[in-house]
Amino acid sequence: MASVPDNPVAPRSADSGFGRFLALILSDRERFFAEVAEGEGLPAKLVHALFTLLVLCALYGAAAGAYAGPAQALSAAIKLPLLFLGTLAICFPGFFVIQVLVGSRLRLPQVLALVLGAHGLAPFLHNGSAASVLDVLANVAHRSAGTGGVDKLAETRDRERLARFVESIDARTEPFPIPGAAATALALGENPALASAGRLELALAGANPAGAVARLRFVLPGRGRVSLELFDVQGRRLATLADGVAEAGAHEVRWNGVLESGARARAGVYLARLRSDYGARVLRIVRE
Repeated sequence: MASVPDNPVAPRSADSGFGRFLALILSDRERFFAEVAEGEGLPAKLVHALFTLLVLCALYGAAAGAYAGPAQALSAAIKLPLLFLGTLAICFPGFFVIQVLVGSRLRLPQVLALVLGAHGLAPFLHNGSAASVLDVLANVAHRSAGTGGVDKLAETRDRERLARFVESIDARTEPFPIPGAAATALALGENPALASAGRLELALAGANPAGAVARLRFVLPGRGRVSLELFDVQGRRLATLADGVAEAGAHEVRWNGVLESGARARAGVYLARLRSDYGARVLRIVRE
């Protein structure tokens, strides 16, 4: 009788199926991009991403055309996926050539998987799913979107207060005015008394995508406390690059890819957040 191994290994087909693809896109896109950069399961990822995009394009086209009747809905459901494929065929070759010219070492299937994966569900579900308003606000990418890199909700207590307010809104909630001066101070994301002292800046001193070492440069308008932390795209803190008092002027910090856990960061997208007495800034870093 054949013997049964002590630790049977499950087939990888279940791990690389469509369900896992959706799980990665919805809740762990950093891991998805890292696997693509490592060349893991590329054929399956390409098929799943393209299938997802075409189906969603068809559904969107059907919904947009439904106002004119079933025939228009069917026509739009066919045309929109074809338009997407045509646009991809025209634009992607030039995009890939540019990636090669700027020094990317990724192969064509990897770049295609990254492009399709970046579009897969993201326009429809906005960078993943969240169970509550507080979960949405916990994501640094959400908080800094459309603010010019200013993280206005860096403090946990501010996020909790905003979440409670948003969840309390109903048909009985009265609109309220926002005074112009207060709105300006909020938009700046900094102390109005210090706003004239100079400009708070955070940028990469080298190339982006970054290589083995990323050089981050920040400028302080004046002397004060500063904290520079690294997060993944889901808002989880991975490392503290600077924490203390710094003088006014330009400063440079190097990140060699080592996380607080001691592990090395995989290829993917990361967010650096600078907090100071003069406000906050968020910087997107791509690591190859």
